[in-house]
Amino acid sequence: MACALAICLIALIQPSAGLADDGAEIKAAFIMQIAKFVEWPEGAFEAEASPIRVGVLGTSSIYNSLRTELRGAQANGRGFELRYLDSIDKASGVHIIVVTAEGRKSVRKTARALRGMPVLSFGPSFQFAENGGIFGIEIYDGKVAFEVNNRAAKRAELRISSRVLKLASSVY
Repeated sequence: MACALAICLIALIQPSAGLADDGAEIKAAFIMQIAKFVEWPEGAFEAEASPIRVGVLGTSSIYNSLRTELRGAQANGRGFELRYLDSIDKASGVHIIVVTAEGRKSVRKTARALRGMPVLSFGPSFQFAENGGIFGIEIYDGKVAFEVNNRAAKRAELRISSRVLKLASSVY
């Protein structure tokens, strides 16, 4: 199974024709795949069939890439619902938050606001994870590299598969 995850993630990180300069398509595919390897705590969803709500904080091409990637997709039997967030204060009810480069200036505020909430957070750099976010993602030569702040995930009562943690550049 770990081999299947590695192959899946490696397939995602290969460059393809027509990618946006910021790697939005790669990041969107990565985020959707990672959601399949995360367990949220009991009570994080209103009902068994409730969708995974994804909020994008900041403006970026990743919103459009996520809209395309998440259309019809499922993770752990749940569909996805995408929302644009113009501030962290509007993140109530989301299960995943994606902080864009434009939203980066509020990384610490975002991390503080989400502290202890069952929200899987992704940011545009390794510094995001270092500053309290959960996943820091960077694109190098069309390939994704990521760090995981597993302590932040545990505070949020999220369980990230050890198969994902083994593929991270750093885990702390």
